[in-house]
Amino acid sequence: MRCYHDDSFYFQTGTIDCDALPTGINDVASIEHIKLYPDPVGNELNLMIPNNLLKDNTEIVIANIEGKEAAHYRVSSNTIDVSALLPGIYLAKIILKNTVSIVKFMKK
Repeated sequence: MRCYHDDSFYFQTGTIDCDALPTGINDVASIEHIKLYPDPVGNELNLMIPNNLLKDNTEIVIANIEGKEAAHYRVSSNTIDVSALLPGIYLAKIILKNTVSIVKFMKK
């Protein structure tokens, strides 16, 4: 079974409807509701996350462009210290409640 879908293309093989498959993750927030700024960032990265989604157990995993984990945070505020990161392009995987969002940012 293979399923692929984007705004302009839909692909499915097999006999099971791809839209009927459970994923185990609920879409309680979309990427449009989660922003990181400034970009590029210096030492403090600000998170714009709706208050009803930001909890004490919000997890942020930062990986470099090669996918290697560079930092791991558990946050309850809208700011994280990224001064230890080397300059480059990073991906922040933000895990809150049942939603995982990935946002790209640059460290100067």
